[in-house]
Amino acid sequence: MNSHTEAIALFSKRILESGRFISSGNLYDDFIKLGLIIDNQLTRAAQLLFGTHHTGIHIGRFKTRENIIDDMMIRGPLILAVEEVMNFVKRNIRLGYEFTGELKRKDVWQFPLQAIRELILNAIVHKDYLNPTDVIIKIFDDSIEITNPGRLLNGLSVEDLKTDYYRAVHRNKLLAEIFYLTGDIEKYGTGYVRLRQWLSDYPKLLYKVTDFVDFFRLELIEFENTGILIEENAPENVPENVPENVPENRLDTILELIKNDSKISMLELSNRFNVNHKTIKRDIQKLKFQGIIERIGSDKGGYWKVIKN
Repeated sequence: MNSHTEAIALFSKRILESGRFISSGNLYDDFIKLGLIIDNQLTRAAQLLFGTHHTGIHIGRFKTRENIIDDMMIRGPLILAVEEVMNFVKRNIRLGYEFTGELKRKDVWQFPLQAIRELILNAIVHKDYLNPTDVIIKIFDDSIEITNPGRLLNGLSVEDLKTDYYRAVHRNKLLAEIFYLTGDIEKYGTGYVRLRQWLSDYPKLLYKVTDFVDFFRLELIEFENTGILIEENAPENVPENVPENVPENRLDTILELIKNDSKISMLELSNRFNVNHKTIKRDIQKLKFQGIIERIGSDKGGYWKVIKN
């Protein structure tokens, strides 16, 4: 079975399982109804989903930024590409086990597979296919990053993605519709809502989104003792030992004190709250990590700069 036939067979199987599209029994008629054939010609979406094309997904396993262990280039039908990527990911992330109360073994992947699949689909559906650059997926010991050409559309911002009520905008509406009909995408505009739900079971994972000038990057990062954050321009070097449950009222007060006195010292802050220096240092690390403040200059002669409120 060639890749085109295999892609169509998988599509037919998936729509039958999802029940979201009732096939007429005639593939040609179904493709016309779905908008995959117009004027007796396959549309670009149909070529991407089921045919041969030059767009690609390049996925690699890295030990360091410079040291690649394994990689694969996928240029086949996108219907099949999702499965190929997921198989590569599962070969290259850790799998552990935990036992439930019934003494049954439960697989625990290093990263939630549902979240990874959603990120892959997001990259495929929202890629700018006029840009010849491939979707790039990099797997490191403690993180996965997915980068695709095409920034957020029509004023949608990273801040909007933090909410449960953002208005979804699709660059490739037909791709989104097909993956909805196959059951790969649950509902339009709910992907990030579900991601936050899945990641709630992984309290030591950071979820980072960055919208660049002409491409978009999503990352899952293992990080000890962190909550789940979505940051537009989070720093590249993640600080150590940032606590999961820093009292928000203390952070708010620290921020106000810094606004009023940009040269306030760690010692003054620790005295103000009657906590030790290490505690204040961790509070400051969290504010820096969230991109709210930064240190300008040296510890002794420098000052605090508030980046965002």
